[in-house]
Amino acid sequence: MTQIKRLLTFALVLGCNTGTVQASTYTFSAFDDPNATRGTYATGLNNNGVVTGYFSDGTGDHGFTDANGTYTTLDDPNAVPSLGALGNGTHALAINSGGQVVGEYFKATGGGHGFLYDGGTYTTIDVPGASIGTAALSINAGGEIVGLYQGASGTIHGFTYTAGTYTTLDDPNALTGLNNGTFLTGINASGEIAGSYNDAGGEHGFVYSGGAFTTIDDPNATQGTYVTGINDLGWLIGTYTDNNSNHGFVYENGVFTTLDYPSAIAGVIAPGYSNGTLGYGINTSGLVSGNFIDAGGRHGFLATPSNVPLPSALYLFGSAIAAFFGMKQQKHSKPFIAG
Repeated sequence: MTQIKRLLTFALVLGCNTGTVQASTYTFSAFDDPNATRGTYATGLNNNGVVTGYFSDGTGDHGFTDANGTYTTLDDPNAVPSLGALGNGTHALAINSGGQVVGEYFKATGGGHGFLYDGGTYTTIDVPGASIGTAALSINAGGEIVGLYQGASGTIHGFTYTAGTYTTLDDPNALTGLNNGTFLTGINASGEIAGSYNDAGGEHGFVYSGGAFTTIDDPNATQGTYVTGINDLGWLIGTYTDNNSNHGFVYENGVFTTLDYPSAIAGVIAPGYSNGTLGYGINTSGLVSGNFIDAGGRHGFLATPSNVPLPSALYLFGSAIAAFFGMKQQKHSKPFIAG
């Protein structure tokens, strides 16, 4: 994997939030963990371009990180891989800029458990009262963790974990009962939280910021919207399901952009799962990670934006300065390309 630094002053982007001039377009590149024999799932990436996820082989599932083409396998020592089981082995699900990884692991019995991997040490993350299971789904630069847990009632609850303290966070619109509820799937450096919930109308994404929940529905969705991540600029990544397949999307300053890997097989077995393109991670360069199924199986992908959209006020100001000095505005390189 070759990394190309984008020559963009992020301080300017962070300092202006007045809408974009043009939605990004994306170039796709697929990759597979070299140990994978049954599929690769790319679930997250950090601002340094390090990808995390998990792969399947003849023994079960194993987490991995991919730093510029160098793959490292992550197996929680408490995990018990079990080939063919719905939940098996270790799933690395997110990574922050400090290299801390969170995810879930499975034993033969007792459901799933969250974990934090930090500098070679694994720490189990189990929400008190989570009799069915816990999954740690995202971690920000400050080490704040979000995820989900399921108690005896079967309702799924979101949680935050900060400085040793667990706090339940549920979207007020979410249904309760077996396998219903709230999923917290992303947290950025500002503490904004992204996730999904289900109600009588189906699946919806949301952002939680300043104590308020805002529902996010892709306008193309007919069977559900799932928000799976948020970057430090507040851009969202996720998946929506229509009547034909699953599609990744980026939600950037009010604009939805669909992500479909060119060779992905369409079709829907269950909303939000299986065929099509699934979006999972997004960093501050706008680089996206996800996975798709083609005739050869499940693969990870990176989607690289062709441009970093500038806020409109900043763009107009920059254009005026450029015109005054007779300067030509330049486009910037891709952050990196897998290959």
